Amino acid sequence: MNSLMNLPDQIDALMARVAMADRSAFQQLYDLTAPQLFAVALRVLGDHTEAEDCLHELFTALWDDADLFRSPDLSPMARVVTDIRAAAIARKRVRYSAPDRVDTRELFGVAGLSDAPTEQDNSLQASISALQPARATLLRRVCLNGDGYDDLARASDVDAPTVRRSLQKALQTIGCSLMTEDQPSVPAAEYALCLLPEDEAVMFEAQMSDDADLARQVAVWHAGLSDYLRASIPETPPPAQLARRLQASLFSERRETLWQQLWPYAIGGIIAALVLWFAVSTDVLVPLQ
Repeated sequence: MNSLMNLPDQIDALMARVAMADRSAFQQLYDLTAPQLFAVALRVLGDHTEAEDCLHELFTALWDDADLFRSPDLSPMARVVTDIRAAAIARKRVRYSAPDRVDTRELFGVAGLSDAPTEQDNSLQASISALQPARATLLRRVCLNGDGYDDLARASDVDAPTVRRSLQKALQTIGCSLMTEDQPSVPAAEYALCLLPEDEAVMFEAQMSDDADLARQVAVWHAGLSDYLRASIPETPPPAQLARRLQASLFSERRETLWQQLWPYAIGGIIAALVLWFAVSTDVLVPLQ
């Protein structure tokens, strides 16, 4: 089992110290979490350079405001895992790449198959395994590869609305296993998995801001997704130069205060004023008669 599964308290403590600008804690946090986070980004993007950029941006945001990654409903590790997955998905969707083919004949061509809810193990991994095989395949691609409905439609030669309706049934079944609600919110699941179209995501965020239960359901999905990603994707240490680049960008002279950035211009202005005063006081600028 991934060693990070035994370190939630340590990671939370390090996050608190990073929020107080503790550089030592920041380095420890990077060493503990970067291999898993980089692996998640790399799995989604399939490109080392883009995965490195994702990791760099995440840790920059974390250093700038670590408190944003701490909440009562979600562990800091679950937050950063799901955040880097979402960032990688956003990058992936900017560029088009043909998805691998997937056989969904069992899902769309055979009647009588249904998903079986899990009773003993309510983890996301177990719940996905209990789905009919084709649905399980699609949902694994959503979770691990960051595929959206359009990606799955292209991969299966089935229109996106049909794919969406099919997966919504699976999300409803899994939601009943993950939480206590009789009718868990399917949009909450879609939002947590980055499946909602942009306009629907904006509307859902507005609704969630006024509905604590929706926010809690999203947090439950994020926690389950984080556990699933960490159990399914082996750690991959990022290149050593990434840590050096991160240290340089955060802690070098390039991140100067406003005064540090402006003082050379201030000194230049003072020198120019002194030169002008000297010229005037010594009649250097008096015109010839």
